[in-house]
Amino acid sequence: MPSSAIRLVTYGTDEKLRKRFTSELKKPYLIIRHIDALKDNLESILADMQFDYVVLLNDKQESEHLDNLKKVVSREKILDYADYICVDKWDARSIRTNMHGKYSGYFFGMSHSQSSLLTPLLDKPLIKLCDGSTDLFFHYKTLQYLAENDKHTFQSAQYFFFEMPYYYFNYDLSMSKKTIKSKINLLGNYNDFHNYGKLENERIRINEYQHFSQMGVSGFKDRKSILKSAYSKSVNSIINRVPRNVAVKKVFISLFRQYVLLSARKHQNPIIEDVASIKPSIWTKLYEKTLEENKLIWGKMVDLINSQNRNAKIVVVVFPFHPIFIQNNQEMIMAMKSIFTESLFCKGRGNIILLDYFEHYATIDNSKHFKDHCHMLPGQTYLDFSAFLNDEFRKYVY
Repeated sequence: MPSSAIRLVTYGTDEKLRKRFTSELKKPYLIIRHIDALKDNLESILADMQFDYVVLLNDKQESEHLDNLKKVVSREKILDYADYICVDKWDARSIRTNMHGKYSGYFFGMSHSQSSLLTPLLDKPLIKLCDGSTDLFFHYKTLQYLAENDKHTFQSAQYFFFEMPYYYFNYDLSMSKKTIKSKINLLGNYNDFHNYGKLENERIRINEYQHFSQMGVSGFKDRKSILKSAYSKSVNSIINRVPRNVAVKKVFISLFRQYVLLSARKHQNPIIEDVASIKPSIWTKLYEKTLEENKLIWGKMVDLINSQNRNAKIVVVVFPFHPIFIQNNQEMIMAMKSIFTESLFCKGRGNIILLDYFEHYATIDNSKHFKDHCHMLPGQTYLDFSAFLNDEFRKYVY
């Protein structure tokens, strides 16, 4: 056995998962023993073994197996595969690295623009770097990466678009205990976990994530999930590679429209009562430290763009929310809007263009355009809103 090998003991009951995990595992990790959670005596086997970690092989949280392990092994020596399975594998760096051709700029955003902004319908070719739950810190790290590794596009880009909801300066992914569990990869891509990792259980989670990332295992529970992820990545690549030839582009756009409409069939409008009852804490509670830190981060983002590309336009776009949510939360929304606007333009940042469409669908009859309180319904609404944005960009940006 090589002295540098990291010795693993696998523990679980799923034989299929064990075989796939074993086949994907990369050096220096080495499985020295598998323990069947139902048949084998865990304590007696581990008592005589020299190992580095026990990998709990489950495709969902199995508290019983984890509790059994913790009776015999300290928590920091347990790598729970179920934690890694739930992690979103999206990587902004690979999207840019695998792209070719000339682009007019970038579009950064959250889940509101991730699907509903159809870049093929825009006049200007933009690199779309949107994903759910991204925060200002993540976008700052991505900007730093692009400035260093994509210098030509970064320094020649005409536009830097940022989709931001009103609560954005009040939001820190690394402090969101619920969200960081599935989105740790966003920060892990840059090996900078921001404010996450101050607590012992957070440090264990980071160590767990880093080990699974280095193992080379896919982190998906089955083949269907692997294929779904590959399909999602391929569609994203297509969206970021619109043909420049006019005739070819016309055919592409026609096929793309059909795809958008067909893929929307499974989605439905939300129940109005559900939308009416939603009051997310990110809207109702102010996190003063986060607000102050995000103002500084936004300032660094603007300064980075201006220092390397003085002529680029910085455009902030606010996407629509559900009319019932707007109607029921006017006071809360206006308070957050005021903080948002003040933070966006603090220290005299007058070179920022703000396009605010939060109330674009504000009348009640426009409820049909939403699948929940803050995401538009896939299909025709995506097509219509993207076309509308293109017209607005023509007026105020291009």
